[in-house]
Amino acid sequence: MDTYVEYSYKMDVSLRQKLFRALLIALAVIFGFYSIFVPIFIPVTLLWIVLAVYYQRSLNCEYEYILCDNELQIDRIINKAKRKHVETFNMDQLEAMEVAKPHFFEDYKDKKVKVRRFYSSYNDDQVYGLMLKAGGLYTCLMLQANDKLVNALTLRYPHALRKEA
Repeated sequence: MDTYVEYSYKMDVSLRQKLFRALLIALAVIFGFYSIFVPIFIPVTLLWIVLAVYYQRSLNCEYEYILCDNELQIDRIINKAKRKHVETFNMDQLEAMEVAKPHFFEDYKDKKVKVRRFYSSYNDDQVYGLMLKAGGLYTCLMLQANDKLVNALTLRYPHALRKEA
């Protein structure tokens, strides 16, 4: 059975990232002002401006999920131009899937679970928890997904779907 589903969403910018961007801009302005009086600061000012521009571009990013047969690929698209592969997950290792709520982790509280978060507060789609087991290691993917992606996963892996309590 062939399955191919794409889903993408815009990532939100954290407060720390906004503050760092403001710091870069402030340093560029301060050194720009000082370079009027001390010309040696002109290269330093240009450096801060270039850093601020590149950092601003990196804040404009999206994540994209591609479910192709039994693999879920997660890619990061920076400034709608540059694509970076984040990770690939083998969905044959899917053990459980349901809407992410606190009780989702109850069955795994005595096990070591690595949690990977791939969701945004900008998007209104539901966040799902997918528990994958590779050997003795558990990985919980917290994904934002639309109905098309959820339906593709439930059709392909009906054993993993848990109904909401």
